[in-house]
Amino acid sequence: MSTYDPKQLAAWSHGHWDSQPPPRLTGVTQDSRQLTPGALYIALRGPRHDGHQFVAQAFTAGAGAVLIESAYRGACPGPALRVADTHQALWALAAGQRRTFTGRCVGITGSVGKTTVKELMAALFSAGGPVAKSPGNWNNDIGLPLSLLNADPAAWTGLFELGINHPGEMAPLAKLLQPDWALITDIGPSHIEFFPSETAIAEEKAELFRALRPRDSLACFAADSPYGELLAAAAPGPTLTIALDDTPADLQGRVAPDGQTLHITERGGATAPWACPLPLPGRHTARNLLYAVALARAGGLEPAALREALRHFKPVGPRWQVVEHQGLTLINDAYNANPLSMRAALEACAETYAAHRPCWLVLGDMLELGSHAPRAHLALGELVATGPWQGLVTVGPFARQIAAGARAGGFPADQISECATAADAGRLLRHRLPANAVALFKASRALQLETALDFITTPNP
Repeated sequence: MSTYDPKQLAAWSHGHWDSQPPPRLTGVTQDSRQLTPGALYIALRGPRHDGHQFVAQAFTAGAGAVLIESAYRGACPGPALRVADTHQALWALAAGQRRTFTGRCVGITGSVGKTTVKELMAALFSAGGPVAKSPGNWNNDIGLPLSLLNADPAAWTGLFELGINHPGEMAPLAKLLQPDWALITDIGPSHIEFFPSETAIAEEKAELFRALRPRDSLACFAADSPYGELLAAAAPGPTLTIALDDTPADLQGRVAPDGQTLHITERGGATAPWACPLPLPGRHTARNLLYAVALARAGGLEPAALREALRHFKPVGPRWQVVEHQGLTLINDAYNANPLSMRAALEACAETYAAHRPCWLVLGDMLELGSHAPRAHLALGELVATGPWQGLVTVGPFARQIAAGARAGGFPADQISECATAADAGRLLRHRLPANAVALFKASRALQLETALDFITTPNP
């Protein structure tokens, strides 16, 4: 865990201590509920809360000191670093900490898969030594600076996720990170509500490449991306490409017929073709793993070490969590959803289970699609109608278009149910799922679709 010299913090933030701070501070957080003893609590102001309301609570929880705004006149029963603006100070502290980080700094963004790719990379890079990484999906204007501040200074590699949903957000995040290497996963219509086109999303993501340090930089992306030329043009130095199947790339992958193994060929032939297990089902997992393997190999890690490291990989949050309950297989993939990730999840479920189990879909709203939402949900329903599904349950107002698209595509109307909430879906499924069924749950995070599982697995929810 990172420790900090209070004098250095004051210099970075252009603040001043109003009383004698402890000799060292350990850790930084903006959440008084997550404080560890001796940490610095940062009182951030937001549209719905003001962290200054929890200053006293922070000290009760063991804070070593707090970062507050000079205008605050409330009770402060401990040492405080006073600054003009705590949000700006957070960024200044993170920038200072970034300057002290001696490991290789890797930035990761994209429309889908970035958290999974980051976690895969963390598992692979751990074969070479300590790794720092963004916790969960801490990837915005609060999460990224906190990730930098809490990064292990002894790490040989730091993996940091960057997420955006509005134009103009990537450049300042990338400038703060100053990545040595950068990776942009697949690009699609995620957050397109706030962008004029998918190309505009690609341009925004490409700001991460433009921020690469010119010396020894590396930019990784998919050779088969429709935005490959755009991304290549944004890279100031060498590029590294991946692809599945036949598209020429630096790392080319093929999924074995059993769907459980990825065969990898590296351009140049210095390493013989090799294989590694897929930690989760689906072609999208194969792509995510190829991204991670590409940079791990560029970092000098050998195939045998990478195969061993994959044995310890576990996905974060509700991403393809398989729950077995009284003969049912319930797949909780409800962390988030957009047209690309929905299609990938359906393909993975069909390939893994449909040949020998009755499969149901529980699909909810895909949010932040703006004017594209009706057509995107309708198209998803039309895709559902072509698949091997025995039942469809939709959740939320947008998802009604999934049901409409499925009916228009010929999916039997008596096998479609429309629900307003996740709880409604859970009550319905508790009585309707047939024995030995597989049910896939997927929707945007705000719907909390995973709560439907409680009504199936709990005796009296």
